[in-house]
Amino acid sequence: MPTRRQFLSAIPALALASPPDPAPDLKLWYLQPASLWTDALPLGNGRLGAMVFGQIETERIALNEDTLWSGSPRPWNNPHAKDALPDIRRAVDEARYHDADTLCKKMQGPYNQSYQPLGNLILKFDQAENVTNYRRELDLDTGKKRLSTP
Repeated sequence: MPTRRQFLSAIPALALASPPDPAPDLKLWYLQPASLWTDALPLGNGRLGAMVFGQIETERIALNEDTLWSGSPRPWNNPHAKDALPDIRRAVDEARYHDADTLCKKMQGPYNQSYQPLGNLILKFDQAENVTNYRRELDLDTGKKRLSTP
């Protein structure tokens, strides 16, 4: 383990190093439309969300918005969370990760509410016949969705 002084003295050398090789294309792509919600392509900004199915004649876009919640505001603080921490640390130190994960649930507050769907946006397209070479994709670097039929 380098000392702080050794680490700081190495920073100028890192600035002169060549940049890493570019990452491969980070894209989700499919050759058919999604039939299930879990197969649709997700879009959103953390507050607004959509699942795009990529249908050709009648597109369904499932919408979500973060204020649609199944419950009401309430205090979520778990005052006993810190009591579980020593046991969790011990389990991690002993490489008992499944046990540590189970123990972590003692630190959480009650989990009995979830986001609710806003609704479905249905789009109908007139000229969607005889489609060939279908491909739908989501570029994870840019966040752009594309439906193409070259």
